[in-house]
Amino acid sequence: MAPSKSARPRRGAARLLTTIIGVGLLAMNPVVAPADPGSTAAHLDHLRFEQARLIDAGVYSAAMNSIVRLRVLRAVDPDAPAPTLYLLNGANGGVDGSWYDKTDVAAFFAD
Repeated sequence: MAPSKSARPRRGAARLLTTIIGVGLLAMNPVVAPADPGSTAAHLDHLRFEQARLIDAGVYSAAMNSIVRLRVLRAVDPDAPAPTLYLLNGANGGVDGSWYDKTDVAAFFAD
């Protein structure tokens, strides 16, 4: 049994649509750009020993395009094993907030 005359245009439209979608998918081949290993890499900007246990460091962040300030409070005895604790500012810390400036963290970890 031969297809009806009304089914032929639908088949032609379906073939055309399939061809358009196939060509479109081939044209959308993603291109991956390589990372630029140049000067945008993170690097140490400055390192200052402010007190016996306190180090102020600045690290350039390529993602933030700025220098991020870090404060490192070293253990009382640098030769003895000690745990590492990262105190992050969190959502309300802001750029000028730090555990060292806003709390008594140095006294808390004095022993």
